[in-house]
Amino acid sequence: MRNAAPPRRGFTLIELLVVIAIIAILIGLLLPAVQKVRAAAARMSCQNNLKQIGLACHNYADQKRGILPPSGSFNGTPWGTGSSWGFSWRVWILPYIEQGPLFDQISVFMNATATNGGPVAQPGWTGALSTGPKCSDVLNNVRINIYRCPSTTLPDKCVSGANGASIMPSDYVGVSGVENGTINGFNDSRRYQNTGTGNGGGLQFGGGALIPNGDVKLASIQDGTSNTILASEQSDTLTIGAPGSETRVAWSATSYHGWAIGMSAAGIPPASPGDGRGFGSTVIKYQINLKKFPSVSPPNGDCSPAFGICIYSSPMTPLNSAHGGGVNVVFCDGSVRFLSDSTTLDTLGRLATRDDGLPVSN
Repeated sequence: MRNAAPPRRGFTLIELLVVIAIIAILIGLLLPAVQKVRAAAARMSCQNNLKQIGLACHNYADQKRGILPPSGSFNGTPWGTGSSWGFSWRVWILPYIEQGPLFDQISVFMNATATNGGPVAQPGWTGALSTGPKCSDVLNNVRINIYRCPSTTLPDKCVSGANGASIMPSDYVGVSGVENGTINGFNDSRRYQNTGTGNGGGLQFGGGALIPNGDVKLASIQDGTSNTILASEQSDTLTIGAPGSETRVAWSATSYHGWAIGMSAAGIPPASPGDGRGFGSTVIKYQINLKKFPSVSPPNGDCSPAFGICIYSSPMTPLNSAHGGGVNVVFCDGSVRFLSDSTTLDTLGRLATRDDGLPVSN
């Protein structure tokens, strides 16, 4: 007679709970590490975007006698044959980021002739030929990954779509200069302001690298291309309103009208570029990653030079990101660096101006 096999012992409830607890502890230990790896990867991808933007601006300059693209251009000579709203630097570098076919579609609105509808009013916004598409039709649902930070918290559609189009905002912005009083011992006369608090109000400068209707040559950057910011990030939300009535807003230079729009008049500051808002650029007035503005009132904010924080494409939104600890910046020599939140406003201002003649501390 064969002996019966002994019964197989299973896990007790206590043992099972211990195993579950150990797994939970391991997950708790590993999750922050995984999140850090993801954040680091997103930050590196963002840096690569800016590297490509810097390289594209250099390639553009190589074709334009060393002149950088404008932060935003009027559509008259030499930028086009029409008038009013032209295009931002993001449009002008499209051929150098493997977006040549899109640039060709857009350029029709820059160079309209009598044979295809004549000069187009507001080509960079709602422009339309007498026959054929509107510019907003071309821009509708276009998504260019190089213009979006992987860590962005901002929407993928601007507030005021032209003709109802879905137009992408950009997380990257040029720097046109610095508000007077920011740099110790330096004031810039290349200053244009519109004191209106609403649509059109704001402040633009001509002292940075990417400026309205720009004519800045790389060789003319007296402070050195490695000491002058070309572009940086605006990729996180802001908080406005007094304590107890705070409102979170997704405001940036491109949040209202999107990535493509430029300027509406031909001036280079201090002459009027037609608007206080620099859709392609920002003016340095605030510390990196300053995101709380208790004195700016909901719902629309204040576009004027007093604040420059508003729904209508904020003209002075700080450089900001969701990376934590600072922002990525591409300099005029094409190098990309991470500037920490602890960067003083004086130092940031010096980096934002191409010819202040002041040394920059490390």
